[in-house]
Amino acid sequence: MNLLRPGSGFGMAGWRLVCAAVALALWRPAESCPAACTCTGVRIYCADTERSIAAFPALSEPEMENITDIYIANQSSFSSINDKDLTFYRNLRNLTVTNTRLTYVSRQAFQNNVKLQYLNLKDNNLSSLSWKTVHHLNISSLLLSGNPLQCSCENMWMRGDESEAAELMCVEEGGKRRHLSKLTLPNCVVPTVSLHPKSVTLMAGSNITLTCNASGMPTPDLNWITCPLNSSHEIVTTGQTSILRLKDLSSLDNECKITCSSDNTAGESEASLHLDIHCELKISPKHEYHGCLQLDNPTHINNGEYTLLASNRYGRDRKVINAHFMHNPWNDTTATDSLYYDPTTDDTPLEPPEDRVAVYVVVGIAVVTFTGFVLMLVVLKFGRNSKFGIKDHSNAPEEETGLKSGFVLFHNVPVEVVSR
Repeated sequence: MNLLRPGSGFGMAGWRLVCAAVALALWRPAESCPAACTCTGVRIYCADTERSIAAFPALSEPEMENITDIYIANQSSFSSINDKDLTFYRNLRNLTVTNTRLTYVSRQAFQNNVKLQYLNLKDNNLSSLSWKTVHHLNISSLLLSGNPLQCSCENMWMRGDESEAAELMCVEEGGKRRHLSKLTLPNCVVPTVSLHPKSVTLMAGSNITLTCNASGMPTPDLNWITCPLNSSHEIVTTGQTSILRLKDLSSLDNECKITCSSDNTAGESEASLHLDIHCELKISPKHEYHGCLQLDNPTHINNGEYTLLASNRYGRDRKVINAHFMHNPWNDTTATDSLYYDPTTDDTPLEPPEDRVAVYVVVGIAVVTFTGFVLMLVVLKFGRNSKFGIKDHSNAPEEETGLKSGFVLFHNVPVEVVSR
């Protein structure tokens, strides 16, 4: 039965039915989505109290890549967020885990979720959460209320001026609850860092010693973070002082950022500077600044020596090249191909770009055009004469020739038809 033939009754309603069937075939929930959850293209929703989940749904990699929102609530079996649970949810932006038995969040839990902006961990069983878990994220909203947070140094970083942080409560050893924002612990101090000197401006080839001093409780760890250094360097750390020695400074390290970082349980701090390395000017293709001299349609007049001069307050440099664009067309009868070379190197002279093919094409076109023009003149000039063995009877009376006139071939050359 052909549903598309006229009069079959397959109208707009039929087409809507087909479109709906196709859409239903293309859209389907994730195959590995748990029965307790609803998984759509970009969202996972798990709030079924009767069928609890113990971990994040493990969908296929492409499906997890597309997820931007995860909502988990009322799950009595959900207790931890481990290192690799969210590895493939790279586009995750909003995460809610609330009213569960969550007691542990790994410091590496969100290592691959750099797009995460909203994190709601309210009303769980968290006693602590390290600042290292979220310090690399651009979190705009972090909700932690309703957890039995301990009044410990590890949670001191949560204090702040935001309304949510100001309302956070912590539990002391005796069970007493206190506002975390008003808590003071004797052996818990966020590190402070000082870097000397605060700036570095030196000539290439110089030596410099950078000293980083830190303070804080517990004793903080010190680390140097730098770009890949071309200069010779070594690091010596003793207690809360670390020294970075740079020897024979390379100009390639100019503007390199050097950071001294200090961290402990309570938090982190850092100090940075940029290297400002000066050097005598050298002309080289590898250097940062570039320029060019452009000649439009150069001729033999432009042949000669070209000198590039460059200077700064530390020195100057020059580079010379000889350019030979073409030979004098009026005086030189032994012209050879033009050469471009640098007299300061041993490089083999380079041949200039070839334009001969274009010249040959233009000359060939001109010759063909001229020949055709001459042939046309010859045809027009001698077309009236009989060149084909056909006699011209166009002016003879029909009675004398016994012929009837026909039509003209070429120019004024009639075709004759013999009368019977």
